[in-house]
Amino acid sequence: MKILPKTIDSSLRVLRMLSISLLMIFALASCNDDDDDNMLSFLDKHGDTQWKFQDPNSDTVLYLRINDSQANPFELWLTFLANSCYVYQSVEDDGTPEILENTENKLVIRVDESNDEYTIVTLTVSQNVLTVASEEYENGELDEENIVILFANQDDISNIEICAF
Repeated sequence: MKILPKTIDSSLRVLRMLSISLLMIFALASCNDDDDDNMLSFLDKHGDTQWKFQDPNSDTVLYLRINDSQANPFELWLTFLANSCYVYQSVEDDGTPEILENTENKLVIRVDESNDEYTIVTLTVSQNVLTVASEEYENGELDEENIVILFANQDDISNIEICAF
């Protein structure tokens, strides 16, 4: 009769191991690539939002609008003089943008300006703050870096005066 308790104990151990294995297999099977499909892209989440940088020590004002468009992910308006016209620029003005990363709160774009020159622009959103970092490359080497911090904004820029050149 002493064999029976050992057999029951061994059977319980095997049953426990099988249960753990089945739980692990179920967890892995339910964790599939569909989760990635449910994640919003940066352009989907932040498309049609507007951001503003205003230098308190000068009259410089920059507006940036994120578009829900891979061909034209963002556009900007910049002035250096109060109550003056704005210079308008679309990201596609310098070349065709290539999206390198488009996750929920981060967008990385490469814009080839020529065979030897390109710019990498990274937009990152955290709450009501947009950080724009640009890296300009010449002959494959980093030539210049810039970072601008913008804040969510609701100003009406639909009738903004664009400078004529």
